[in-house]
Amino acid sequence: MKYGLLTFLLLPTLSFAEPDYPPPVNWPVLIDRVTYASPGTLQTLLDKLFPLRSTLDEEHKNELNRALTLALVKSPATTLDALSEIDLYSISEDNAFMRSFTTHAVCRLPQVRYYDKASITRYYQQATQVVSASSHKNSQRCLHIMEKAMNDLNVDDTHSGIAWGTEEYYVTAPGTQVPDNWPTLIEQVTRSNPETLKTLPEKVFSFGLTLDGGHTSQLNNALRFSLLKATSQTLDVLSMIDNHDIGENTSLIQRFNTESVCSPSLGFLYDKPSVLRYYQQVSQALKNSKHKNSQHCLWLMRETMEEFDYEAQRGTMKWGTRFYPEPGTAVPDSWPTYITQLTRADPEAIKALPEAVFITGPVLSYEQLVEFHIAASMALMKAPAQTLDALTIIDAYSGDDPRIIQHFDTDTICGIPAAMDHTKASVIRYYRHTRQALEKTSRQNTQQCLWMLNASMEEIMADAARSNSKWGTLTYPAP
Repeated sequence: MKYGLLTFLLLPTLSFAEPDYPPPVNWPVLIDRVTYASPGTLQTLLDKLFPLRSTLDEEHKNELNRALTLALVKSPATTLDALSEIDLYSISEDNAFMRSFTTHAVCRLPQVRYYDKASITRYYQQATQVVSASSHKNSQRCLHIMEKAMNDLNVDDTHSGIAWGTEEYYVTAPGTQVPDNWPTLIEQVTRSNPETLKTLPEKVFSFGLTLDGGHTSQLNNALRFSLLKATSQTLDVLSMIDNHDIGENTSLIQRFNTESVCSPSLGFLYDKPSVLRYYQQVSQALKNSKHKNSQHCLWLMRETMEEFDYEAQRGTMKWGTRFYPEPGTAVPDSWPTYITQLTRADPEAIKALPEAVFITGPVLSYEQLVEFHIAASMALMKAPAQTLDALTIIDAYSGDDPRIIQHFDTDTICGIPAAMDHTKASVIRYYRHTRQALEKTSRQNTQQCLWMLNASMEEIMADAARSNSKWGTLTYPAP
C-alpha cells in the first residue's frame, strides 16, 4: 500500500478484553483454508487443533486429513512444516488424535476412500512431482511414504482388493491460471482502483479456485487494504461474492467473501503494532461507512482481534515480521517539512520517526539519507527520551528489509552519523550536549546509546588524528 509521508502519529496500543472462552472455530472455513494452503492457517494449525481434540469425530478427522493432502500439492514446504510440528507433538505427548495428521498419515494417500482410480493416479503424479522438487527436510520422507503407498495400492488393485471412491480430482498446479497481470491487479486492488474493483468479482469467479495459498492471501490482503480507501466500493465487491450462486462449490465464496476478508489474517504476516495500526484505521473507516455490510464487517474484525488477543495471552500467537504501512515508492512532497520538524525535535515528528524510516527510508537517495541522519541526531540531542523510545521501535523490527535497521537503529543514530561532514568544533559541541542530555535520561537503551556515542567519538577523533582527515563544513545547530 502506497502512502503519503506521515500521519505524524503512531497509533496508540489497543487492548482487548480477555474472552471467557476460546473463540469458536468455523470448521468449513478452516478446511477450505487448509485445502488451499493458506500460510497463516497452516503455520498455526497445531494451535487451532489442540482445543478441538475432544470434539472432532472420524468424519472431521478424515476431512482435515484430505485437506492436508491437497494442501501438500499447492504449498509443499508450508504443509510439511505444519506436519512436522504435529509429528513432534504426537510423539512427545503420545497423542492418538494428532497422529491422524502426521507426515505419515497425510503422505500415505488416504484419499483412496474418496476418489476414483484415475484421480488417485493424477494426484500421485502431481504430488510426487512437487514433493520431490521441494528442499524441505521432510520431503524425501514424505515421497518415500507416498511411493510405498502407491505400490501397495497397485498390488491390492491387482487382486481386486480396493473399493475406489467416486469423487474426481483434477490437476490444478499452483498458480497455473494466475493472470499474467497479477502484480498489477494486486496493486490496483490495494489502491482501490474503481475500474478494477468493479470487474473484480467476475475475475475472481474465473480464476479464484485455481489460486494457491500464497496468491489467495495476496488478494485477500489487497482487499483488506482497499477497505481503508474505498470502504463502500470494497464492501460492494464482497457482497457480490457473498451472493454469487455457484451451486455446491461454496469454497470460492468462503475464500473471498465478507467473512474471509473482514476476518484478517494480517497477524500472521505483520508485527503486532502494525496489526493494531491497521485495525484502528479500518475500524474508523467502517464506523464512518453507511454501507449495509459495514457493521457486520466491523463485528468480524473485532472478533478476530479478540482471538488474536486470546492467543497472545496464552503465548501461542505467532506474529509476523512485516511493517504496516508498506514502504512508499517515492519521496513525499512533505519530506523537507518533516526533516525541518525532526531537526527542531518536534514531538509529533519524533513519534512518527519509525513510520518515516519504514515508509520513506527505502526510497531515499544517499544525500537524503545523510540529511535524515543529521535530523535524527539533532532530535536525540534535544529530546533524548522521546528519540530513544522511537529508536527502540526501530531496533525491534525484524521484517523484510534489515537494511532499514542498519540505517536508523540505536547504534547508528547514537554513533554520530555523518560526523566528518561537519566542522570539528561542531562535532565536539554536539557530542558534549548529547552526552549530557543522555546522562539525565532513563530509558532501556540509554546505556547502549551512551556507549555508542562515546565509542564513536573516540574512533572519530583517533581516525582524524591518524589520517589527518579534513573535517567538513556543515555545522550542527546549537541545542
